[in-house]
Amino acid sequence: LKEFHYGTDPHDPDTDGDGVEDGAELAAGTDPTSPPTSDALEGLPGAVRDITPPHIARLHPATGATEVMPAGNLIMTFDEAIKFGTGRIFLRNGTDWVETEIAVGGARTTIDGRVLTIRPPADLKEGGLQMGRVSGWQCNAWAGIFNPAGTGTWYVADDLKDDSRTRGAFGAMRGPNMATFGDSHPGTGIRRTFASVSPDSLYTVSVAVGVRNESAGQTAAFDGYTIRLSSGDTVLAELSDDTAPGPPNSVNSVGLSWSSSILPEGVVHGDPLALEVMPNQASGPEPGYLDLDHVRVTVAKD
Repeated sequence: LKEFHYGTDPHDPDTDGDGVEDGAELAAGTDPTSPPTSDALEGLPGAVRDITPPHIARLHPATGATEVMPAGNLIMTFDEAIKFGTGRIFLRNGTDWVETEIAVGGARTTIDGRVLTIRPPADLKEGGLQMGRVSGWQCNAWAGIFNPAGTGTWYVADDLKDDSRTRGAFGAMRGPNMATFGDSHPGTGIRRTFASVSPDSLYTVSVAVGVRNESAGQTAAFDGYTIRLSSGDTVLAELSDDTAPGPPNSVNSVGLSWSSSILPEGVVHGDPLALEVMPNQASGPEPGYLDLDHVRVTVAKD
């Protein structure tokens, strides 16, 4: 196996990412595992050299777009397939000129063929709330994210006092921000297709659910929750409860599991697998809420 002999990647025809295929480099006497010098490149046939950089074909949001969610993804579509190099991405807030630095190839950047997706951090001030949608999820009604102040508006906790760029959290929270539904109507929810159904797999879902302080400055009742794994219109597993999962002023994890070893009629391996979370409107005509954080899906062989 020549790939292992030369140390090249059998799944990538251009191991060192220099635009010259491994076979052409071996024929020219250059190392296919590290970029050759410009002198070495000059000796290669033009047909195997890619000296034209990719160009951006489309931006989302588009240049000059307004009414864009601050925490929404930034998507750049190029005219050819791309791969990660090294460097930093700097995002500047046009209001206060605060810059956010994101590492190329880090957890906030992904590449899918020609598409680069950048996920900026949601940097809400303490007590801040932005409604409309939850980034990365399909939202069919009014949902959003908020940064609980920890001073009694909804929760009371010194760890949540994070007006600066800290990671304030308490209970089962992952970070300073939570997703929220407020005064939602029947059918409200968020949905995300995250994988396809794999054979003999055990999927485990966990969600941190907040229960607000009973003497909160803004009064609302716990709305209950439904967490669902689905494929198309078929419900694979569901957890639903109108009872708060813990005492007031707490964040608690709830979850469910589903095995793909036995599939319901109409679902086959390879079908899309989606996660849905929705409030149950258990508060009735009174103002209600459902606060969420730390949504996780893990997969293991069943």
